[in-house]
Amino acid sequence: MSEKLEAALRHAIDLERKTRTPAENLAEERSESLRLVHELLHETEKKHFRDALEFMPCAVVAIENNGTIFAANTAAIKLLHITAEIELLNSNWSSWVVGDYENDIRGLREGQELILPIKCADGKLTTVGLSARSTQFQHRTSTILVLRDLSEQRRHEDALHYQATHDGLTDLPNRVLLLDRINHAIPRASRGHENIALFFIDLDKFKFINDSLGHNAGDQVLCEVARRLQQLAREGDTVARLGGDEFVVACERINKTDIERVGSRLIAALDAPFEIHGNQHYLGGSVGVAVYPEHGEDTELLLKRADIAMYEAKASGGSNLCRFSLDMQKNIDMRLEMEAHLRNGLLNNELVLHYQPQVDFKTGTLVSLEALVRWNSPQYGLLSPEKFLPLAEESNLINALDNFVLEQACTQIVKWHQKGLGWVRVAINLAATKFTLPSFEFELRDCLKHHGIPSGYLELEVTESLSMGDPNAALELMYKIKNMGVQLAIDDFGTGYSNLGYLKRFPADRLKIDQSFVRGLLKNPQDRTIIAAVIQLAHNLNMRAIAEGVETEEEAIQLFALNVDEIQGYWLSRPEPPHIIEQLLVKATLLEPAKFMRGEEIPRVLLVEDDIVAMEIMIFLLESLGVRVVCADSAERAMELFHQSEFTMAIIDHWLPGENGITLLSRIKQMMPHTVRVLVTSSNDPQVLRDAINIGGVSHFLTKPIDPDTLKQVVMKACWHNLAKRRSSTT
Repeated sequence: MSEKLEAALRHAIDLERKTRTPAENLAEERSESLRLVHELLHETEKKHFRDALEFMPCAVVAIENNGTIFAANTAAIKLLHITAEIELLNSNWSSWVVGDYENDIRGLREGQELILPIKCADGKLTTVGLSARSTQFQHRTSTILVLRDLSEQRRHEDALHYQATHDGLTDLPNRVLLLDRINHAIPRASRGHENIALFFIDLDKFKFINDSLGHNAGDQVLCEVARRLQQLAREGDTVARLGGDEFVVACERINKTDIERVGSRLIAALDAPFEIHGNQHYLGGSVGVAVYPEHGEDTELLLKRADIAMYEAKASGGSNLCRFSLDMQKNIDMRLEMEAHLRNGLLNNELVLHYQPQVDFKTGTLVSLEALVRWNSPQYGLLSPEKFLPLAEESNLINALDNFVLEQACTQIVKWHQKGLGWVRVAINLAATKFTLPSFEFELRDCLKHHGIPSGYLELEVTESLSMGDPNAALELMYKIKNMGVQLAIDDFGTGYSNLGYLKRFPADRLKIDQSFVRGLLKNPQDRTIIAAVIQLAHNLNMRAIAEGVETEEEAIQLFALNVDEIQGYWLSRPEPPHIIEQLLVKATLLEPAKFMRGEEIPRVLLVEDDIVAMEIMIFLLESLGVRVVCADSAERAMELFHQSEFTMAIIDHWLPGENGITLLSRIKQMMPHTVRVLVTSSNDPQVLRDAINIGGVSHFLTKPIDPDTLKQVVMKACWHNLAKRRSSTT
């Protein structure tokens, strides 16, 4: 073999090794290889040429000017799936090519490669990269074709393309492929004056499945959802998964009258139970729909508006279909605008704190204040928290807002003290997410230390749902906060998730009765029962019960009868700026519990006591509880008073001159059966107790010296509670 031939072969082998070099270098090398083979045709005999082809690492085919194959190497035979060269010789090259590429091959320049499909002898299709060069061989025009097998590369590229355009879990088209199909569908719909409907789907309770049953169960649900949606889809529809638990069904050529029907079928499919680990679970789904061209002529815009409609469906309770409207877009735009103003407001000190008094119901004294944030916006005016706090939570501004509230409240506590108004306890609301931050404990400690606030004059109001995520971690944090001296109140009790097992371990000082129950106090017996139960629960757990949202005197009357400890609301005072609150701080009391009722409605208590000192003490204690006291020093005098008035309660001393207390109580029982009867006695004789109950119909016992708290409980239950029931029965 000649040196030039060996050089050509070495060069061809080097070319094969360099197939991973950049395209421009590969083209240059390919051109050089063809040039060397071209020279061999001129300088060697045909036998030497065939020998050289066999040493070529790539497939090579030599064709005459009319396309007839007159030579091929073993690599070409293998590529075309034939058993011997004879099957290839004298056949026309174009018969192996799928499609008409003859002009393309003739037009190939040096260094260029043409990608084309060929049909092998066994009928299978494969893809090759073709390089060609014309030459003269044995006095006739010929063309040398170098074939590079691209089938594996093409399969790899197809696999990569599939992965890039399909969801790995469900095998549904992903967002990329969905957008591409919609982009192609819109021009078709435009030409045919047709509609395209995009149904945007989000599962309602998917997070619960993931959190409670694990991600494997969640994946099982997603695959089942994909299967159900594909079953419902018409031919030509696209079912795609965007990620998480979000799916889209794109329907071309759909009549507007069919949109509701299709949406209802989608919702029904999602409402059907999912079987997981042998148990049935119900998730449901919220579906929003946007229609081309009614709701937009741009793919991204249509998808965004279908998404907006889906959130509207979810906000209305889920498991329903919502069609996009321009009002929804307007609301979104307004929220985005408000979010931008709120960000600027935090930087420009537009947020302020107002304070609402919390009053002790026994003394009428202002004992604490709740700090409530306001946004004094140049664009929107003075806004209450419900107008912007949800937006702050959605836009991740809530942590910065909470930091402002904590800092401002502590600063104000110190200012009031410096003005000689004493230390005033202030309660602040912080988002539940604040208590999940590892840094919060240290932030709170540093804030108290910086301002020098004494223990117990800062209170944090937390919702009962705080313990849902990690109850033990929440309890640990609460105890750390208590150890700092900070007081805790459970806010909005009864409106959310109630874990009584953790509530009994929760180191709270106050239990706040939500205003939604107070609103129904006068109309709904169930609300009244709930409030009574919450108050009793708080007292049993050594907490004070505070009712918020008290707006009328009638509500205050009933809360007083139910023995609530503190109240706040518009009936006492609206939330006010600090300078208004200062005027309230200098007052001794804000209300007089004894004057809640109109004169004719104040309960009357008959007190029968022959000891003057004991009588005066009892009168003082009873009047402080807001009742009217009528006194007698004997049974005979008491009976005379019975003809003058009706009594809500009778408190009778056991040992009276003449007729004893039990006998007197038995006569009262006959004359006024609805009067609550109380015996004051120091006797532990079982017979005395049995006689008091059986003969006198006694419902309560008091022992001397009288305990004020015990007396208060008896009076509250016997007088105010009964009066509240009578008033509610007449309304």
